Amino acid sequence: DSYSIRKNSGGKGRYNGGDGIVRGYKFLTDVTVTLITDRRKTSPYGIKGGANGRPGRNSVVINDNKKVLAAKTSLNL
Repeated sequence: DSYSIRKNSGGKGRYNGGDGIVRGYKFLTDVTVTLITDRRKTSPYGIKGGANGRPGRNSVVINDNKKVLAAKTSLNL
């Protein structure tokens, strides 16, 4: 349902890290969603004097209630 750049999420420095992305999905029927992601607790590290980037986040919104999800999980929606 949406796809955009997560602005300012890459590490700062002489060689900036790449910004992450934000994806949003809207499901119109019952589905099972499996997430296999990384760097949710530990930030992507900077190199050559660059600062660390921001860690990623996973969440689901159901009926206007947002729930944070683990990096690796499966759920029925």
